[in-house]
Amino acid sequence: MKKTYVKGLIAAAIGSLMIVGSASASRLPELSKNFAWNNADYWSVSDLSKGQATFQLTWENPDATYESSFGLYSLENNPILSPKVSKTFEVFGAFDEPTKAPTTANSASAWFRLTNGMWQVSQTEGGVYKDFGNVFGFYSDVYTGVKGTKISYTWYTDSQFNSDGEEHFAIAYNKTTHDTAIYLEDREGGLKSGGEDNVDLMVTGSDLDPVPEPNTMLLFGTGLIGLAGVARRKKAKK
Repeated sequence: MKKTYVKGLIAAAIGSLMIVGSASASRLPELSKNFAWNNADYWSVSDLSKGQATFQLTWENPDATYESSFGLYSLENNPILSPKVSKTFEVFGAFDEPTKAPTTANSASAWFRLTNGMWQVSQTEGGVYKDFGNVFGFYSDVYTGVKGTKISYTWYTDSQFNSDGEEHFAIAYNKTTHDTAIYLEDREGGLKSGGEDNVDLMVTGSDLDPVPEPNTMLLFGTGLIGLAGVARRKKAKK
């Protein structure tokens, strides 16, 4: 998500949720439990030694025109110079539905492991793993409302990959518990499009942490190189 992300859009999203009905409003308490809005495009598992991130499909707008999937995507090996979506890992299909009771929400996991220097992911700990990477964004394939119809859009947390260039995800994050609440707006125009169904899907995730933007990491690395050079010069003068 761009650094120029307008917090007012999130406030508008909350306001629209509150007027949809009590079912929508019940999704908001996360923000009163040490959650804060986080605009990170990319995330990683908080404990890579364990390697598990758990997701729950907790709510989907019953009045939404489209059906939406939810998953993870990774970039090619050089995301700074030529960013491009490389691989996807579907967590929930477009026609998976949450149950009415939050305690029995549709649940799934993503398991990560390092094999021969390559990070891989699987739906189960002992299942079939595929090369993926340990840094990922969230995406949604959006289908028209009838099962089996073609994809209408694909939206990513990194808005540079969205056909409308807009933000479609709002993410609340608890840095103490490493939990997230991920909201999706499926229509073109993203969060700023407004309307009574400003958020169409909610997925909660556990054991996740935000990752600095690739450009931020590049600048940080450059800074470290610069500091190392200064240290060497000071040592040479002694």
